[in-house]
Amino acid sequence: MKETSYVLSFSIFTTMVFSIILPYILFHNSFINIFVIQYIYVLPILLIFFASLYIFNYLIKKEKIQYKHLIKSSIIISIILSVVISIGLVSFSNYLYNERTEIYNWGYDKEISEFNEKTQNLYSENLPIINEIKTYQDDFLANANQEKLAFQTFDKKLCFTNGCAKNVVDKAYHLITVVVNSVIIQSNLEEANKELALINEEKFKPNFNTLEDYSEKLKEGIDSSEFAIRELSKKEQEILSLVESDFNYNDLNKIVEKSDLENIGGFADLVVIESSSIFFDSISYTFKHSAPYKELVRLVTKIMIFTGQQGKNDNLFVKIYNNKDINEPIKSKIIRNKLILTKIEPLFVEKSLP
Repeated sequence: MKETSYVLSFSIFTTMVFSIILPYILFHNSFINIFVIQYIYVLPILLIFFASLYIFNYLIKKEKIQYKHLIKSSIIISIILSVVISIGLVSFSNYLYNERTEIYNWGYDKEISEFNEKTQNLYSENLPIINEIKTYQDDFLANANQEKLAFQTFDKKLCFTNGCAKNVVDKAYHLITVVVNSVIIQSNLEEANKELALINEEKFKPNFNTLEDYSEKLKEGIDSSEFAIRELSKKEQEILSLVESDFNYNDLNKIVEKSDLENIGGFADLVVIESSSIFFDSISYTFKHSAPYKELVRLVTKIMIFTGQQGKNDNLFVKIYNNKDINEPIKSKIIRNKLILTKIEPLFVEKSLP
């Protein structure tokens, strides 16, 4: 029993040493399919482990090594285990892909259904600003449905290519953009209808004698602000361009550094993996060379930039703001300016307007 424990201990130790060293020899500047990793990394580790059992069994127990038997047995056992692992990986990959696809489809259909239901009665009057939001909503829904159809053409029974991981990530990102845009459109419509009711019920009085006075006050608030539409910065454009390209492992450090992922908490912690363990660092190094990890970096980075930009200047607001000088009825002009002013000078609206 004691000798057997020694054999196992030394074999495990030897295997761990090789498992720590191999990734730095095998993986360089590319992201590798998880199934390829299994055969160029896991299979050799298994071979080393079983070969070590025979070798240490000889060294400790003094049993003669039969080299043909050692090689044959190690290879056969390792291949059998690798096949079993591969079957497990294929099953898990397909289960995960199908599950994420079902979640995406369910989430998308639910979000769009609720969005249409909540907004269908908010187009109460034929005004340019209301029609503008309606056009934006129609285009948004058309593009969203088109993208969903594109995803469905990729869906299939077996999933073990790098495209599967990318498809899952693209669906997750798409669903986030749908949710964010739905909230933005709905909130603008609700605010527009609230302002329209205020106008129709003349609740702007006695603060203002006429709609023209009210509109002029709103315009004054916009003109007095130093607001300007902020486009994506040069750095953000570079990051987006990089993550949308077929970036390699060396580019990963550039993305992490430029995106400041190391200093951001939450889901970014999944991307920046640090440890004081040599063994864990080696495993982390292996995982960071996998195709799924590449797609995770892509997802986290795109979400950060998208949510940051939408929080500053969402696409609908940019459209409304850029049309602030068009010729339109006074009601529409007031609603437009109120939507703009609420976004850029909320304190002005709170203090000065009804």
